[in-house]
Amino acid sequence: MRLLILLSFLSTVGYGQMSSMDYLPISGAGGATRFNSYTLGRKTSERLDYSEIKGSCFSDGDWSAALLVLIKGGNVKLKNVKLNLYSNDIHYLDDRGIELVASAGITAIIFFDKKDSTKVTSVFQRLAIPSEQNKELFGQVLAGKEIQLVKQFKISLVTEVDPVTSKSEYRFRTTSDYLIIDHKNISQLKGLNKASILSVIKPTKEQEEWLQSNKNKLKSEADAVAFIMYCNSAPQSR
Repeated sequence: MRLLILLSFLSTVGYGQMSSMDYLPISGAGGATRFNSYTLGRKTSERLDYSEIKGSCFSDGDWSAALLVLIKGGNVKLKNVKLNLYSNDIHYLDDRGIELVASAGITAIIFFDKKDSTKVTSVFQRLAIPSEQNKELFGQVLAGKEIQLVKQFKISLVTEVDPVTSKSEYRFRTTSDYLIIDHKNISQLKGLNKASILSVIKPTKEQEEWLQSNKNKLKSEADAVAFIMYCNSAPQSR
């Protein structure tokens, strides 16, 4: 149960002092610099420049403290991190304020509140997505342990014509899908609605009664999160 392992770090690692990791830059040009790190994998240097692209490809526009959970075990604490959902890369600032990029060797990212480093704001987990030919992408875990609700962001780079200048411009376009991971089995929902969710989670009598008594129609993300949390707390999901 990968999420249980991820969240167990929260009770064993202190977050008061977030520190940058060691790095070896291999490109000093502008933009974000990829680096050579045995721990986080190796990747060819590449200059990234999104200044002429409208919109954002990041999970959050601001830098945040985060814990990176490594595939080979252990974790890395960073002061300033962003998750690039277009390239699936992890951007961070080193102690000199230089922007670096890591993309390999990380299985999860736990982001913390900017004002309270003990408060988790979001968790992203690397998943092999069946609809993407098992390509590994980061998805946001909205709720769950054995049964999880995950939001998958899809960001594409499109060309649009500016109605004022009549010039073509690049823009990031964001859409999203939802996944349910039931004891490691990944199912993509056809929509966030009752029929789609209950086609994956075959409801027990207790779950049906809970939905009815709580007037939960599974029509929204909040409804789905509440139901998944109940499913994990109920004895049958343990």
